[in-house]
Amino acid sequence: MNRHRALVSLAERLNDACLASDWTALAAIDAELAVSLPVWATAGRWTAPEQVAFARLRLGHRAALELCARHAGELAVRLNGMNTHKDGWLAYAADGNWEDLPA
Repeated sequence: MNRHRALVSLAERLNDACLASDWTALAAIDAELAVSLPVWATAGRWTAPEQVAFARLRLGHRAALELCARHAGELAVRLNGMNTHKDGWLAYAADGNWEDLPA
């Protein structure tokens, strides 16, 4: 696959993975980018269409980064809440009353 087509394909896949919050796909695309970018950088001058495709890929990557940061923040809030109510959870666990635990 030529560099332009690869850039376009990765940008499309990255966008789809972001829209689906598909963390497995995002991790795979990130790993693929880490391998591909150094190879592409040494493959000679970039054409105008390749530069446009790369700019789109960068925008998609920025969106993925923002998505990850937003979800990490939400997870931090949830984990902090779980930690705050840890004593209550332990009391329920000791009592064997799992049905009453908040999610």
